[in-house]
Amino acid sequence: MFFVPRIAMPHVIAALKAEIGQEQDMIAWVMSDDEDDDWPDGHDPNDLPLFDIILRRLLEADARQAEEIDLDGKPLSFMVFPLPEYLRSKGATLALTERQALEEVLERYSVVRDKWRRKYNL
Repeated sequence: MFFVPRIAMPHVIAALKAEIGQEQDMIAWVMSDDEDDDWPDGHDPNDLPLFDIILRRLLEADARQAEEIDLDGKPLSFMVFPLPEYLRSKGATLALTERQALEEVLERYSVVRDKWRRKYNL
């Protein structure tokens, strides 16, 4: 379980939706390119289904007004992945409490990631 403050939830969802949109655009671009079907470096077409699963979990938690999200491992990493860019692009428009809540999510993830690294000697 991972804790996402209620005030941060709409922003985590928005960041994930933006990432899904970028993934969909990338897939459409690759599929429309007649010359080359190679995926760009660092892009995995299998990421989109994982992002969709995470989004469903977040929307379900949001509907229940829950702050605990049943995510761990790679799905948790994917949930957090778009947050730094979201903070860079939207940070100036966020209320201080919203920004702090998103930073708290990133800090909590940092602690979890460090525990994984120690546990698995990464």
